[in-house]
Amino acid sequence: PHGGTLAFYPSADPLRALLAESSAVPDTFQLPQAPGSAAEWTALATRMAANLWAQSWPMWLDAVQLQYTADAECPWWLWANARAIPLAISEADAWQLMAMTAGGPVSIFGEWTGELLRPLTAWSDADRWAATGVVG
Repeated sequence: PHGGTLAFYPSADPLRALLAESSAVPDTFQLPQAPGSAAEWTALATRMAANLWAQSWPMWLDAVQLQYTADAECPWWLWANARAIPLAISEADAWQLMAMTAGGPVSIFGEWTGELLRPLTAWSDADRWAATGVVG
């Protein structure tokens, strides 16, 4: 595996970057710990305020659980610290993610649209999931 240093494009909300320097990552590399739920929502609010014209913003949540409901408009939700978060996820991706988590906690990274979270990747100690379907 490889790691590196990123050079971010100037912006009020710097999200785009180029790889400035590449290096090998030791075998013992671990992802950094996710910010706490309150810290992530605060960071999200700051990113949204810094870039009002963006249509989505990155979001990283830890120890969340996927849940299916009978709601026809939005059947898939995440539960995080007694907060329900609606998901924009394809049916196939949702069931694959549910199978991977077996109803247990998982870390999720995705795009917050202001109303829905579009999961892009999820991981637990044992496995990793990546979205394959595109949801509008």
